[in-house]
Amino acid sequence: MKKTSLFIYLLLLFCLCTFVVVFIVSEKTTFELKGKSIVTTTVNSEYVDEGFTARVFNKDLSTYVQVKNKVDYTKPGTYTINYYLTYMGKISMLTRTVYVVDNIDDAIFSINVPYEEEENLK
Repeated sequence: MKKTSLFIYLLLLFCLCTFVVVFIVSEKTTFELKGKSIVTTTVNSEYVDEGFTARVFNKDLSTYVQVKNKVDYTKPGTYTINYYLTYMGKISMLTRTVYVVDNIDDAIFSINVPYEEEENLK
């Protein structure tokens, strides 16, 4: 009887500790884009993606992030860069939209860019 009670106590303690650790980690995880979430660039330009920040407390989680970049900088169009953070059984996703245009001066009229982003085009 004492062994069974001890086993149940230890099992409950383990479950509680696991829950607390997962809760604390999920509350302290930072996963965000560096720079703007909407970017406009010209065909064949030297655009460099600003990347992301992925941290839990002081630990860098960059190695847990997979980046899917399907942007073709040689052709005008609307593209997305997806960032997937897989850590402790949770998956989080960020998306950056990239507009590749022929002429940056015509970008405001040729694509639907939110107003707050338009000022950065000139």
